[in-house]
Amino acid sequence: MARMTRAAILAVQDLKTVDVDVPEWEGGGGGIVGVRMLTASERDEFDASLTNGTGENRTLNLHDLRARLLAICIVDDDDNPVFTAADVHALGAKSSAALSVLFAAAQKLNGMLPAAVETAAKN
Repeated sequence: MARMTRAAILAVQDLKTVDVDVPEWEGGGGGIVGVRMLTASERDEFDASLTNGTGENRTLNLHDLRARLLAICIVDDDDNPVFTAADVHALGAKSSAALSVLFAAAQKLNGMLPAAVETAAKN
């Protein structure tokens, strides 16, 4: 089998999206939310946001963890982001049950095991 070219690699559409039913939000115009896989750059940025400080002063940053990930992953019908970083606090004010359903889908889609947050923070 021949190796892929630069053009072939860049042309591949490899970001999967899943539809997640969120019963808690059905009264808001539907209960289906699109959750998209992170790009490599988005994943690096998210992983970097898991800690504050450097060296021995480095601490784990779990503040709005679910909302930070979901602000990147939630997309519309055209796979465009629905939220921006400015929306994280407002998204974090939504039901923890609803966000937990979406967070679990985003974790699964992106290959993030529950311990991945701690693993990333240690690296």
